[in-house]
Amino acid sequence: MPEIVPEEAEIVQTIYRRFLEGSTVHEIARALTATGVPTPMKRRTWSETTVQSILTNEKYMEDAILQKTFCTDFLKKKMKKNEGKLPQYHVRNSHPAIVSAEVFELVQMEIESRRQYGSRYSGRGVFASKIVCADCGGFFGSKVWHSNDPYRTVIWRCNRKYEKGKRCTTPHVKEEAVKAGFVQVMARLLASKQEVLEGCRQILDDVLTTDEQSRQIAKLQDQAVGLAQRIRGLVNENARTQKTEDEFTPEYDRLVGQYEKLAARIATIQREKEDREFRAKRISLFMRMLGGQEECLKFDPAVFTAFVEKVVVSGTKKDVRLVFVLRDGSEYKVDGVR
Repeated sequence: MPEIVPEEAEIVQTIYRRFLEGSTVHEIARALTATGVPTPMKRRTWSETTVQSILTNEKYMEDAILQKTFCTDFLKKKMKKNEGKLPQYHVRNSHPAIVSAEVFELVQMEIESRRQYGSRYSGRGVFASKIVCADCGGFFGSKVWHSNDPYRTVIWRCNRKYEKGKRCTTPHVKEEAVKAGFVQVMARLLASKQEVLEGCRQILDDVLTTDEQSRQIAKLQDQAVGLAQRIRGLVNENARTQKTEDEFTPEYDRLVGQYEKLAARIATIQREKEDREFRAKRISLFMRMLGGQEECLKFDPAVFTAFVEKVVVSGTKKDVRLVFVLRDGSEYKVDGVR
């Protein structure tokens, strides 16, 4: 990796920080362009593609992945993305980190979350697509009250609050109340850090293991290979003997049907395995972030993103309740929010 000067490293860190604070790739690119900061290619205008490539490039942490591309024509110097044709090599601690491995992994998870939200992700701050209505399941959006006077207040309310027909009855919540509630949750979480970490370890060992899914997939794949060979043999035999359609089709359809059922079963188990692996990865990252967190005396947007999956709002106008659902699946209630 070429040496990166301190100014460039600061830009990279800013991009990661702003992304974790809720900014979209478009907003980050626009802000960098407005400041006149040059891109890595020394251009004046930052594109979303450039920002996205920085957010997904592992070279900015201490690791590097080698052979992500390979040459298909040495004379014409044609390169092709390596999608499994050749082995890739993950080299750890290959150079000084600009962002920590935890921050990099957290950004990758946040990218995936926003991809699932699609156009529903507004990018309006760290709470965008994080505050959820207990009544209808919709996201909260931000509104500003008294924008031009000293009583300026940012509130979050359900986006379906004033839809036609049945209106959502969930009360709004002040942004400062959510921030204060998160600080309370972190205090409780850190006070029981060791118990929480031990609970996470048990979940990883007892619940999220994928050994059984791997065994099932291997067994079913062996059966699928056997069926594929029988189908191929049946087709070859038919080519030699020229069986009638009544002789060939029923057996062929039966074997193909069995193969398709096996393939569907393998796909189902594979999805279950991948889901467990994703949850295990998320909990492992949560444990590393919690292990390194000493205190949280004031609201930090990056810390909020690191620990909170969503905040569910319920209650009445006089007694708002917040439930902070953390990335390990645990829930912390904060009652009496004003």
